[in-house]
Amino acid sequence: MKINRLKQLVRKNTSYPPRHFLYNIHREWSIYLTYLFIKLKISPNSITISAILLSIAGLILIGLNEFYLGIFLYYFSFVLDKCDGEVSRYQNSESLIGIFLDELYHLFANSLFFFSISVYIYHKTFDLHIVLIGLACSFLYLADRFIYKLKYTIQYKSKSQKRDIYYYFKNRIIQFLIIEDIVMYLFFIAYLTNLLTHTLIFYLVTLTIILSIRVFISMKNINEY
Repeated sequence: MKINRLKQLVRKNTSYPPRHFLYNIHREWSIYLTYLFIKLKISPNSITISAILLSIAGLILIGLNEFYLGIFLYYFSFVLDKCDGEVSRYQNSESLIGIFLDELYHLFANSLFFFSISVYIYHKTFDLHIVLIGLACSFLYLADRFIYKLKYTIQYKSKSQKRDIYYYFKNRIIQFLIIEDIVMYLFFIAYLTNLLTHTLIFYLVTLTIILSIRVFISMKNINEY
């Protein structure tokens, strides 16, 4: 089977919401791993579990001052996250446990990235305030994802699919700021430019604003259902 044909079979329509170019960059070569996984008959759940384990290993290594190796493993978990869905669509083997594992990966592995970065900075500065900022960022990110999931669960159960101004705001601006791979790229640039602490503080403020907006708009819309 040719790669272009495989792309047509396993990739769902992603024209909306619009994808940022960095997402498409690492997705362009994830298809080759997908091809390999299909040939080896590796299950989507096994790929997802591997992504979770790689992300955990990467976060631990970042916290232990092995930044380059840690960020590589963390990045590679993103690639595997693309592969599990593609293999699942090819095998037509989507399952509830697979959805659960995928959501678990996105919720906890990505939220803990901020804490891992703060521990890395702490080893350089011995400033406990940085660790508290990292914990706050992790909590805010996790809370934001929880509210997001809760809102769309309510929409699904109420058969409502409203697209308010926040929906478009999120998909244009917020997506660029808090999607996990963008967060990783920005922190990697911050590492190279010695701006990790500033970037962490930026996300503390940004996540606070985003969560406040999400809660306000979500409550407003829920009251209208």
